[in-house]
Amino acid sequence: MLIYLLTFFYLFLCAYIYDIKGAKKNVRLHYVLICVLLILIAGLRYRVGGDTLSYFDDYGSFPTFPEFPHTDFSELSYEPLFYAITAFSKLIHPDFAVFQFVQSSIVNITIFCFITKRTSYRFLSVCLYFILMYFYFNMEIMREAMSVCVFLLSVKCIEKKKYWAYYLYVIIAYSIHTSAIFLFPFPLMYFFLQKGTKYLLFAFAFITFLFVYIMSTPVILLYLPLKIALKLYNYIGSGPMDPKGAILNYIHIIALWLILIVGKKNRCLNPQFVPFLKMNMLIYSLTPFITGIFRIANYFVIFEILALVNTCIGPLKSWRIRQVSCLQILCSGILLLMLKIQHETINTSEYAAHTRFYNIYIPYESILTKKQHSNRENIYYIQMREIHLKKENNIR
Repeated sequence: MLIYLLTFFYLFLCAYIYDIKGAKKNVRLHYVLICVLLILIAGLRYRVGGDTLSYFDDYGSFPTFPEFPHTDFSELSYEPLFYAITAFSKLIHPDFAVFQFVQSSIVNITIFCFITKRTSYRFLSVCLYFILMYFYFNMEIMREAMSVCVFLLSVKCIEKKKYWAYYLYVIIAYSIHTSAIFLFPFPLMYFFLQKGTKYLLFAFAFITFLFVYIMSTPVILLYLPLKIALKLYNYIGSGPMDPKGAILNYIHIIALWLILIVGKKNRCLNPQFVPFLKMNMLIYSLTPFITGIFRIANYFVIFEILALVNTCIGPLKSWRIRQVSCLQILCSGILLLMLKIQHETINTSEYAAHTRFYNIYIPYESILTKKQHSNRENIYYIQMREIHLKKENNIR
């Protein structure tokens, strides 16, 4: 855990020196060093993270480039471009750590570059990214995180209405993770989400109709390849959340709503962020009823971080913000942090005695020690076994 605390302290110190105090010396150097540090922490870990364990176990069976001509990708679990990335990693060295390093490099370099282009408060944004999404993107949803990064590269194409380029990016993203299929209708959503409240309601109605129609008419999935149809059904046929999960979801919506209200009132929210915030508000409003679609929110969550930082820091530094707005911003930040803390402290004692969900990441182990922790292994494998049993029962 010490490595995480030292990294956070370094991030916080840089945020204070450069974003709050406005120092200029060695800004780029420290920004690059932090990026490299985050790549190394994720790239050199050993069996740290939940989904990491699954990828670690299966990695040996992933095809190499010489095996590609004889591989039937329709029979494999993942998408072809993901296998191309793993094959490239194996060209360097067959150890799984190489793939971890490649994946972490793709994710963190893309996010750091995106943050630099979208906000003046880069260190504060990275600090929030480290707290809220770093472990999830680098140690859990490793495939989808790369797909998210491809989408981030496509954002400029949507804004400039270069739709042919946007769809090229989406095809690439889809070739890494199937969840990117939901990005195909996004330009239409983006158009309406740029408009006023009545268009937001229209967008909500459109998304609701789309998912309800697919759920009520699953026969249309028969016209899709089996692999795609099954994954789509997993997303939209996952059923409702429990009441506690639904409440937490609506708290997230309130936090985003506060960011929008305060940002517009004080003219400190980049208008380019607004459609993406609204999109996640729509997704979170539907998630209590269709749990699986929460994964789509991952594509837009970076905008939540950027919006929160811009809404907080800009007005506070220039003293243009009223007390009531300050309170709203504080509440928004606290709500998002509370959601993160609540998730990471979920009691997992039913899988491993006296553990919490954060034990998936703590303690940290590197490829230098190669030490396994039974608690981490039990939390993941027993939980996954239960999930697979539930899916089988639903199919029956």
